[in-house]
Amino acid sequence: MDSRVWLQLSWTDNRFAWNEAEFPVSVLRVPAEKIWRPDVFLYNSHLRAKPSLNCYAANALVYPNGKIWWEPACRLQTYCNLTLASAPYDEQTCAMRFGSRTFDGAMMGLELWEQGNSTLADVSYFINQKYRITKNEAIKEEEFYGCYMEPCHTVLFTLGFQRVFEGGPTCANH
Repeated sequence: MDSRVWLQLSWTDNRFAWNEAEFPVSVLRVPAEKIWRPDVFLYNSHLRAKPSLNCYAANALVYPNGKIWWEPACRLQTYCNLTLASAPYDEQTCAMRFGSRTFDGAMMGLELWEQGNSTLADVSYFINQKYRITKNEAIKEEEFYGCYMEPCHTVLFTLGFQRVFEGGPTCANH
């Protein structure tokens, strides 16, 4: 699956905090390449092929309290296990797991971004006449690995999609 997404990442780095009364600047726009960024990767351990996460250059917003907001546009290339029993109209699912390769949960926690009561992927921009979204789940996972004393955090997004049947019987009658 080839996706174009906006990642939304936020963290606090106290090295960037300043007294806004003394320095009346409400936000700095800094090239993200110039600051520390979380090492969040797209990975799935069961995949033989290497998935990729390529983000375009984008400024990070730095606030007086040290909070940093970075929202890069990225291209995700994810390999999905497809079931072709009733091809081409069966439902397919694709999982995208994000996590750190070098930080455990005590050093860098991952949380789902909540919009209202929703922690789902925002698919409002998905416009496709051949497929429809059938599943949209997001969960935070914690796992212990032998080399870490603290749990490692990952975020798993699962998207389901199904080809739209054009004319004739419905998929259930296919």
